[in-house]
Amino acid sequence: MRPELMHRAKRTPLLEDPFGYETPDTKVVRSLEWQEAFDQGRRLHEPRSSGFLLQMRRTVLGEIAAARGLNLWAYLWGRRTADRYKPEADMRWTEHEAVFPVRL
Repeated sequence: MRPELMHRAKRTPLLEDPFGYETPDTKVVRSLEWQEAFDQGRRLHEPRSSGFLLQMRRTVLGEIAAARGLNLWAYLWGRRTADRYKPEADMRWTEHEAVFPVRL
């Protein structure tokens, strides 16, 4: 979220979360970076999975979208394989992507 938008909406930045904001009552935006344990099998010295999550209360998105006359859309992309016990270079990877409206 752009800091000037959150400031105008009277949201306070969270010190422990670089993307987080709160109201006096609750956290409205928070971020979380995660990583699973390292796999000692086929993916030597790499985590099984990792990612970044940005969560925001629907009411906050709704307020921002309504004030600006916007519709919210999401783009989702992922890549996965079901192959086991092969080097990653030999696996059959499939990619999935979708664009869809988000109902607020």
